[in-house]
Amino acid sequence: MGLPEILVSDNATIFHSAEFHRFCHKRGICQRFIPPGHPATNGQVERYCQTIKRKLKCMATNQKSLTENLQDLLFRYRATPLADGATSRKDVWSENSHST
Repeated sequence: MGLPEILVSDNATIFHSAEFHRFCHKRGICQRFIPPGHPATNGQVERYCQTIKRKLKCMATNQKSLTENLQDLLFRYRATPLADGATSRKDVWSENSHST
């Protein structure tokens, strides 16, 4: 599976940790940070996280583990066609991604 060339994140402490810097560097991922105090800059990701949390909450009543529910949810999300007819799975395997 390909890895992103650039990772845009908020300024949470975890993203500034030495361990996370090493993780990205080892995989050739360039880190970029949104401006402090401007979470709307990362609006698409924030919306995606809200959607995932809402759907996981709905799935919490079944007998599967959180990991299984998340895997099922991500599989369905990636297979769902976007407005242009492509799926997000296409983005994962695009030429803009690189592998380790």
